[in-house]
Amino acid sequence: MKGSEINILSLVFDKNDKKTPLKVQLYEKIKSLIENGYLKDGDRLPSSREFAERMKVGRITVSSAYQMLIEEGLLESRIGSGTLVRSAASQLRPRQIKPIARKVNLPDYVIQRKIDLAVNALRFQPQRPIPFALNAPNQNDHPGPNWIKIVSRLSKSPWQHNSYADPRGYLPCREAIADYLRTHRAIPCTPEQVITTSGIQQGISLCAQLLFSPGDVIAAEDPGYQPHLSIFEFSGMKIHLIDTDAPLSARRLGAIKEKLSGALVISSNHFPTRKCISLDERRKIVEWATEKGVWIIENDYGNEFSDDALGVPAMAAFNPDTVIHLNSFSKVIYPGLCLGYVVVPSFLADAFAGAKFMQDRHVSEVHQTIMTEFIKGGFLDAHIRRLKKLYRERRNCAERFIRVHLSNFGVLVSEPGGDYLIFELSNSFEDDCRLAAFLKEKIGLEVLPLSSCYRRAPSRKGLILGYSHFSTEEFERAVLKLKKALSCFLKDG
Repeated sequence: MKGSEINILSLVFDKNDKKTPLKVQLYEKIKSLIENGYLKDGDRLPSSREFAERMKVGRITVSSAYQMLIEEGLLESRIGSGTLVRSAASQLRPRQIKPIARKVNLPDYVIQRKIDLAVNALRFQPQRPIPFALNAPNQNDHPGPNWIKIVSRLSKSPWQHNSYADPRGYLPCREAIADYLRTHRAIPCTPEQVITTSGIQQGISLCAQLLFSPGDVIAAEDPGYQPHLSIFEFSGMKIHLIDTDAPLSARRLGAIKEKLSGALVISSNHFPTRKCISLDERRKIVEWATEKGVWIIENDYGNEFSDDALGVPAMAAFNPDTVIHLNSFSKVIYPGLCLGYVVVPSFLADAFAGAKFMQDRHVSEVHQTIMTEFIKGGFLDAHIRRLKKLYRERRNCAERFIRVHLSNFGVLVSEPGGDYLIFELSNSFEDDCRLAAFLKEKIGLEVLPLSSCYRRAPSRKGLILGYSHFSTEEFERAVLKLKKALSCFLKDG
């Protein structure tokens, strides 16, 4: 039964009302449904016979009410289609429906704070797959024929791996991830310590729920990736910002006067600066955290494309009981895979698995099965090598195009590796956020303003330009388009 029919058949009539005939009651109630948007253009109403039988009223009563609405232009009768809501009915001004007041036990300011943070999170919308978007899909960058073969083979048995799954994750997948981390990130973890997640954001959310209490203080860099900080705040924690464009250090953390409960660290490919923490500094930070009893939340996202991180162990390698290690396959495969992982101390594995169960029960076992075969077959390593070579070529071209065409508007901040460039704007540009909105709405270019990565007053203004998912021809055309747009923006104010 369609929603429109359910709305009609749920109407209540007062058969004892001697002043208002049933046909008038029916007419008024259907008109009210149309006015308030519960019935829309083209919705089909039940036949007069069906309506009369279900509501135990006379068929003539229903037919009369329908006819009144037809004469008023709100309904129409079509041969073979029945009685439908007319398009003209959409011109009626909908009545305002008053929200139902709800009582809550918590103070209003607590609820409002959470609501504000949740609504504010919607600012971080996906970028369109056009230059200079970050993580834009590109068919040439996808995992390739080996991935397709695995998917095709598994799709022949679609009923497999589609039941409710272990909230910890598919065991063979966790085994493959643990082995991969042991050989590539020097983390001595077991499959029992690996919990699969939908991505890094869920991993941070699990940490916020299990490791900290409302009011705890978390250290984080400014600039940084703002949604991750919002997750901690949503759980009631406070953020201690370290004003620096350089990576965190044990000295800076030790100088914080507030009592810290944890620190969010991007060790290998900091966003947006792309700085990499040195081997010696990683060891010092872990030693400091172990001594002080402070959790380190290590976001290792994008380490695969950080040239500075080659051969440098993850921070979790120094003490997996102090460091919670997070990563996902969104960058190396594609974001729609929604598959990541968190590596936790053995004594917390069951707690994280239980919290994962309460959040969304489990990650797709089909995707985990595909990833398992892709890792164990050696295809992931080959795919990353191919991408690094491809991105390095595109980066060289992108840097050349920017220096040739955009040098009058700012300076390119060059850091090795990564999949985006930072173009720091000259003082002629006062508001990079307004510029980014102009480029998106008027020119058709997706850029991320550098100042949006800061919590406090930004020390720099610029544009973050993704290059990795666009051909050299596409990127050069986009740079020329950007050059013209920047000139127009300055000229027109």
